[in-house]
Order: sequence, then structure tokens, then C-alpha cells
Amino acid sequence: RDRIKTSINISGVLFHFVDTAGIRETNDAIEKIGIERSKQEISNADIVLQILDVTSLNDEDHKKLDDLLHTIKKEDVPVIRVFNKSDLLDSSQHSISIVSRETVISTSAVTGAGLQELKNALIKLSGVTDNYSVYSARERHLNLLKAASLHLNQASDFIKSNNPQLELFAEELRESSDNLGEIIGKTTSDDLLGKIFSGFCIGK
Repeated sequence: RDRIKTSINISGVLFHFVDTAGIRETNDAIEKIGIERSKQEISNADIVLQILDVTSLNDEDHKKLDDLLHTIKKEDVPVIRVFNKSDLLDSSQHSISIVSRETVISTSAVTGAGLQELKNALIKLSGVTDNYSVYSARERHLNLLKAASLHLNQASDFIKSNNPQLELFAEELRESSDNLGEIIGKTTSDDLLGKIFSGFCIGK
């Protein structure tokens, strides 16, 4: 019922995933809270992945999400319908006959079937093109890399001086770490500073 968040790099493009409770009718008060959280995440999402069990599909599953998107005025958000557990179907059931404007992909978490197709769909919907450097072409990323480099150079100057200024050295490392953390979507400056302070006697 809680939201589970993680970031995954796919072909150089960073995606932030949020796994939430499914959308359904319930009388359970706690489950209702989880569903409300799901609605909040969907309202902020750039892409929605609806994960469904291919062995027990029904039209109601699609309708609930469609109605929700209409309610929160996100009808234009890209939707990928992911029909998982395709390994449990026999060969005669492998074709999924669904008429839909959304991207439809059949996958298997067990065999890995369809996962590359899913990754390709995510990359396509992210807006990255062949003329776009997937590593650091965004101007903001380039600026952050430059800033991180400047802070590292400054930190090097502080530690190499005749009278090392450890407080300033640590601060420059923190700034550089924060810059890099913004690029990958995760900042670990506290962990870095913890290691620095555990190895140096720095005055308070």
C-alpha cells in the first residue's frame, strides 16, 4: 500500500519509477489511503505503466484507469499497458486482441520476454531522439558537470596547500557531490561527509 520509488538508467536516460497500489473499489480504510496515493502519483506522472496479469484480463481493468485519467484531467498522458506473465500462456493465447490507442506490450518477468520492447517504448515516449546525446546533452546536466569539476579542482587546491583547509575541502566535495546527485536523481552528500569526518579531525 506504500509507494515504492526507484530510479533506473535505461540507455543513458534516467527514469524515476513509482510503484503504487492498484486502482479498485475497496471498503478497507488503509487500502483506500494507498489508492489515493496512487491517484496523486498518476496525476504527476509523465508516463503511466499499467501492469496487468495476462492470464486474468477483463475490460474493467482498463476502464478504471481510463476513468481515473479523465477525472484527473490527464487524458493525454502516455499509457503503456503491460500484460505480464506471458510465459503462463500456451502458444494459441499469445496474441492479445485489444483495440487501444495506448502502447500494448506483452512481457514475462520470468523469461524476460518483452522487456527490451518495454524499454524501447519508454525511451521513445521520453522524447529522446537519435540527434540527442543520451548521456549529457541537456544544458542543465552539462552545467552541473562543469560545476562539479570546478568544485573538485577547488577541493584539490585546498587539500594540497601548505596549510590544508579541511573544512573548505569538505565543503567543496559536498558541493560537487550535490551537483552530480542532481544529474542522477540522488544526492548522497551526507554519506560522503560522514566518511570525510570519520577520517579527518576537523575543528567545529
